[in-house]
Amino acid sequence: MRILLITDQAPDSNHSAIEGIFRRSLKDFAQVDVIYFDRSMEKPKNAEGKLVLPYKYKRRRTMDGIGALTDLATYDVVIVRNFFSVLKQVQSHRKQYGYRVGFWESFPHSFRRIYEARTTGHAVLRKTVEYAIKRRRERRLIERCDFYLPITATYKTRFHPDLQIPCHPLPMGVDFSRIDISPLPDVSDRGIRFIYVGAVDRLRRIDLVVSAFSRVKGDFVFDLYTPSRNELVEEIRTRTTTDARIRVHPARPRDELFRSMREYDVGVGLIPETPLYEVSSPTKTLEYYAAGIPAIINRLPEYTSLFNEHSAFLCALTERDILQTLTGVMQTSRARLREMGNVGRQAVSAKRDYAVLAAGLFRFLEENIGNAHEAIR
Repeated sequence: MRILLITDQAPDSNHSAIEGIFRRSLKDFAQVDVIYFDRSMEKPKNAEGKLVLPYKYKRRRTMDGIGALTDLATYDVVIVRNFFSVLKQVQSHRKQYGYRVGFWESFPHSFRRIYEARTTGHAVLRKTVEYAIKRRRERRLIERCDFYLPITATYKTRFHPDLQIPCHPLPMGVDFSRIDISPLPDVSDRGIRFIYVGAVDRLRRIDLVVSAFSRVKGDFVFDLYTPSRNELVEEIRTRTTTDARIRVHPARPRDELFRSMREYDVGVGLIPETPLYEVSSPTKTLEYYAAGIPAIINRLPEYTSLFNEHSAFLCALTERDILQTLTGVMQTSRARLREMGNVGRQAVSAKRDYAVLAAGLFRFLEENIGNAHEAIR
C-alpha cells in the first residue's frame, strides 16, 4: 500500500503525530510520503526527503504542486489533515488518479471562532451565520471522503454523529523509541516540582490554575513552558514578583522538554470540560507520563480511557477543587508519585505509543480501503 499524507504543517514543525506515525512507524507497513506547506517558498521542492509546497498553493494549486513532486497515480490512499480547501481539490481528482481519500481532523477550527464569540460576546450574530455556512460546506466534504480520522472518538460523536463512512480515531501519542526510560533522578532534597507545558490563555482557564497554585501553602515550584504571548502571560509574569514559586518560561524543543520533565514530580494537564476542548487529544499530558511523572487531570473522556486514581490526581477545573488536590499532592510521598507515574506510563505505552497507533491505522486501512488500484481493476 502506498500512502500520501498532506499535512497542515511547515516542514520544520516537528509535529509529534505526523513524525511519529507517518514518517516513522507507518513505514514499517506501507510506503509513505508526506507533504508540508512553506510560507517562504515560491516553488514545490523535495527538501531532505520532505515534499514541500508553497503555502500559496493551498487554496488553488495543490494538485499542480504535488504533480511536480510525485506521481499521484501511484498512491492507494491520500489523507488530508485539517485543510478543507486542500480536501476539495484532492477529491476532485480522485477518479482521475484512482486513490481513496481520507480526512484527518485534529481540532474544530471553525467552531472555535463561534465559541470565542459566545464567550466574549463579540460579533456573535455574524460569526453564528459564518459558522452555519462553513459547517454545512465542511460536512459535505467529509461525507464525500472514503474514510474519516477524527482526533478522538468524542470528536466524531460531537461534531459528526451521523457520519456513515468508516471512521478511525487517530489521537496524539508518544514515540517511545525516543524516550529515556531509565530511573528518574534522585530529588529527595527539595520541594515538589510541578510542570505545565502548552498554551496559556483564558479559554484554557490557566488563570484559574495559577490562582489556585498561589493559594497553596508550602515549598513547591510551578513552572509553565509556553509559546503564548498575550495579556494573561504578562499577568502571570507580574504575579511571579510576589510569588517566586510560580515561573513562566518560553517554549522548548520537544526532546529538550522530555529531558527537563524528568526533573519534575507532577504534570498539570487540566483542560476545560467544554465543547471546544472535551474533544481534544492532550499531547503534553501523555508526554508527562512517558517521562515517568503523574499528572493532575480532570475527567475528560480521553483521560478516563487511560488513567484512574491509581495513576492520576483527578479533580474538577474549579479553583477550590484544584487547591484541595494540590494540598493532597503536597502530602503524597515522592515514592508514591513515582509509582503513579509508572502505572500511567504503562497505560500510555500500551495504547498511545506511535508504533501501536500506526499499526492500528494500517489495519483499519487494510480492512476498509485495501489497495485502491487493485479494487478498481
